[in-house]
Amino acid sequence: MTPLLRAAIPLLALLLYNVAATGEPFNPVYEAIYQREADFYPRIFPYLHYDLEWGIEDPRYIPQNALIMFANLPEILPTCAVGGDRGLFDPACPLARPRADGLSVLLTSPLYLFALPALRAYGRSRLVTGAALAIGAIVVFNLMHFSQGWVQFGYRFANDFAPFAVLLVALGLERYGGLRALAVGLLVVSITVCLWGVIWGVTLRW
Repeated sequence: MTPLLRAAIPLLALLLYNVAATGEPFNPVYEAIYQREADFYPRIFPYLHYDLEWGIEDPRYIPQNALIMFANLPEILPTCAVGGDRGLFDPACPLARPRADGLSVLLTSPLYLFALPALRAYGRSRLVTGAALAIGAIVVFNLMHFSQGWVQFGYRFANDFAPFAVLLVALGLERYGGLRALAVGLLVVSITVCLWGVIWGVTLRW
């Protein structure tokens, strides 16, 4: 059996499942979600733009989602309830709180920065080249998706490319073993930020 035929079998099974479950070869649930969320999202996050004339996957969503994925920061000193005193985890008057639409992966997982040195072997190492191409393809398709992942801490679609990114991080750490103290520091930052996010998630009932 050829590789192409082996790949076609699960795809055909998925199409048959969709027809049996919905009457359509492509699941219409995603279109229904798009219609609903494209109208609902901007009411909560006014700076998000959705256009029902665009597709569920559309390159025009890349700039908006890229800003969330790589640059979104917590709300710092947000407006307090009347008479509130600021507290670290006080939902009525916090010092800072995560944004429900996502935070930069460079803030929640700064150890990913060690993937950059490994890219120097791009084109010379099959492992590095393959991992980089896989990450690039996944990131582009994820960023074209209209949704950024909804209520989340960090950017949950980053989990799609995480296995390939971790490979590059490991190679970067191996190449620059002398920066071990920096790596440990970034790891501690990652753990601290994620713990902060878990506590906020419980506090906000996410």
